[in-house]
Amino acid sequence: MANCKFCGGPNASIRRHAVPTWFLDDVQADTTVISSYTIYDITGLRAGHFHFPDVVERTHENLTDYWICDSCAYGWIEDMNVAVQEPMTTLLNEDIQDVQSVLDFTGFLSENAALLVRSAFEVVLACDFIVESSSIPDSHYRALNEGHIPAGVSVELSFCEEPSPFRILSGPIENEPDDISRCTYRVAFQAGKMVMMVRHVDGVPYDPDPANVILHPEFIVGEELAIMKNALEIIGWDIIAMEYFNEKARSRENTFLGLYEEPKRRTRKHLDLP
Repeated sequence: MANCKFCGGPNASIRRHAVPTWFLDDVQADTTVISSYTIYDITGLRAGHFHFPDVVERTHENLTDYWICDSCAYGWIEDMNVAVQEPMTTLLNEDIQDVQSVLDFTGFLSENAALLVRSAFEVVLACDFIVESSSIPDSHYRALNEGHIPAGVSVELSFCEEPSPFRILSGPIENEPDDISRCTYRVAFQAGKMVMMVRHVDGVPYDPDPANVILHPEFIVGEELAIMKNALEIIGWDIIAMEYFNEKARSRENTFLGLYEEPKRRTRKHLDLP
């Protein structure tokens, strides 16, 4: 018998659904498979061409790749999924048309942020098949089992113009040796028009995207709240933010061709993504 991924205990014998079926039903997605998109090449984005030449699409059975014990599967994980179903369903079914729609909804988001954050983090941990196996530390699974979110983890909420059934996306973590803000994983999932992105850095945190609502480590409504084109665009802007932060830290010239202009905030353009 394997050890439980979350608590480390013996006799782990369950591979549970990576994404709860009720969540997938809400957006009329296939409950048996998960569609994933992984970005491998960001050279065009770095050069200012706003295009990812290599986005690999895969499908994966809707089961975790690891084993869990009865105590975790039918204990705190089930309790969390039961508790989050009502607020998450409300969020998925909210008619978000424009920025004002999001602003009108921020009271609800603030009230339910802690539960939504734990659920989003658990979804990303359950869908670890989208990232390299070593990218998510085992300590992050243990932390969630113990009831907290690890240091360096942020959770952001965005909304898109283009709705989609459930899909999960991962951005690259091509860190250079002298990066002072290392992103060890960056994963977003989209359901309907809603996108939640979970990222972990083990260096200096870089600024969150002002177009998003920050749910964790504190609740912040972005100063430039925006409805983005799609989930890949949200990943793209986060990559740019990290790259720009590190370039400034190295005192190098801005290589992003006007995407950021000091002292102005970023020039927001839609990225040319699939």
